[in-house]
Amino acid sequence: MIGASALAMASASGAAFADEAWNSTFGTVEWETQVGETVVFSYSAPSGSGAARVFIEDAHASMLANERGSYSGYWIEYDQQEVCEASLTDPLGGQSRNWGRFEITFVREGFPSDWTAQWGYCFADPDENWIGHALLGEGEAYPPPN
Repeated sequence: MIGASALAMASASGAAFADEAWNSTFGTVEWETQVGETVVFSYSAPSGSGAARVFIEDAHASMLANERGSYSGYWIEYDQQEVCEASLTDPLGGQSRNWGRFEITFVREGFPSDWTAQWGYCFADPDENWIGHALLGEGEAYPPPN
């Protein structure tokens, strides 16, 4: 998990931090990596079936520049459920038939920031809510804006 001193340094500088984490509607979400301009968040599938990821497209440069806003992408859960007719292969090589569209909006432009998102299954428009509250250090949530 993220060390408190590393988070304090990132918070003090106002810079985005690649090890950001959020307490969310579906448990802890972590910034895992990036692939080009796509930011990759990871979380545990709500079904308890293992790993899952969110791929946020065209976001890396603006997030690092503290110009966070709204982005689109998709989520994928690597389990045996076959929810979608088509299989999706992500940029990291994972493949599943349990995936969907994803839209996210950050509350603040800089680090740390809470976010609100919507998700849906397969090609359907995102219509389910997902909320993330920024974590700082030992599971401490960043206070919501006034």
